[in-house]
Amino acid sequence: YLLTKENFEQIKARFIPLKQYILSPYIENSISVNTHVFISDKQTVLTPASVQIIELKNDQLCYRGADFFAFDFISIKCKNEVKKLSLKIANLLRSRGYRGIAGIDFIISEQNKVFCAEINPRFQASSILLDFYLSKKSNKKNLAHSVFELNEQAFNNNLKSDISFDDKINYSCYYYYKDEAPQKYLEQKAQCLKREKAIVHL
Repeated sequence: YLLTKENFEQIKARFIPLKQYILSPYIENSISVNTHVFISDKQTVLTPASVQIIELKNDQLCYRGADFFAFDFISIKCKNEVKKLSLKIANLLRSRGYRGIAGIDFIISEQNKVFCAEINPRFQASSILLDFYLSKKSNKKNLAHSVFELNEQAFNNNLKSDISFDDKINYSCYYYYKDEAPQKYLEQKAQCLKREKAIVHL
């Protein structure tokens, strides 16, 4: 939830009694970005980052998709900081015995400060775009061609990939939900996107 003085009591009424909640400051005009790391005993594969598409709906910050192309417009300073922190976090996770894929979310403020927001021990909603990119990136048989293969390799301590943080991934995705718009609207939107040669999954 995005809490304000005006909506606090209304949102408070939705809270479940005796359940714990975390409250953190909201950084206005910020950008949310995400990286994937694959961690084995001695290796880390860090993928390019994507900008997360976040929308406000019913006082909640809702994830709507990922845009790898948009990350190109982030400042070099912030890109380097995201890269440095991602590798630092991966090393910390490794030292704690973590293996496999993890998604790291960052917040970039208007003043170009980078904050780690959370770490997700799972595949991300944007993993499908990475999967698509990996399937087309290399024809070399000995390299991973999917995020699932990379994840398996991480557990087997045999990471084989030529993907890097600096790769350019010109893919983005946006999630539409049936309960938010009439079915006819979604069908028309799908047809429009297909004419632009976008891939549409219904």
